[in-house]
Amino acid sequence: MINLGIAVIGGFGGAALVAIGLLAVGVAVLASTVTGIVVVSFVSSALSQIFRVAVYEYAVTGQAPGGLDGRPLQAAFAGP
Repeated sequence: MINLGIAVIGGFGGAALVAIGLLAVGVAVLASTVTGIVVVSFVSSALSQIFRVAVYEYAVTGQAPGGLDGRPLQAAFAGP
């Protein structure tokens, strides 16, 4: 969702700046939009993997890994 918001705002903003003749600024906005999307994607992927490893460790040992609360991990196994 965040990637979509960044893409829409940055894409339209950059395109609008290019359309009114501010080519350098428009290209800079578009480049920073792409950079923002990449950064958010990396962070999101890393956090997802950390949670998956924590859930796996909780499933195997029955204890939450150090520094994590066990309630969200236990909720991963709860039914609807």
